Amino acid sequence: MQITLQPREGATMAPGLPVRIRCLAGVLWITSHHNSVDRVLKAGDSAELSATQRQYLSSVGRHEAVSFEVSGPAASISVHRSGAAGARSSRDGLRAWLLRWLASGAAAV
Repeated sequence: MQITLQPREGATMAPGLPVRIRCLAGVLWITSHHNSVDRVLKAGDSAELSATQRQYLSSVGRHEAVSFEVSGPAASISVHRSGAAGARSSRDGLRAWLLRWLASGAAAV
């Protein structure tokens, strides 16, 4: 299944079994409520996601859409728009930091 998220859109996924996410275009940010390790995937990168944790996915770029492919039996994926100004400004600060980090080459470790 292929999904495209526009800027300020996010998706919530509750996989029933492990799934593989492959970023096709843009930069994808993946986080989980129960895991302090966030993942950032650039086009061509992929990651295996656990079956037991709800995952939150969004575009890192403020003006750039992200496209990704989900391989495996995802139990539920819902796309939503961010409307809370406070959450948006806090997330924009994190996204700015992530973009600077990616540009610095630190992601190539």
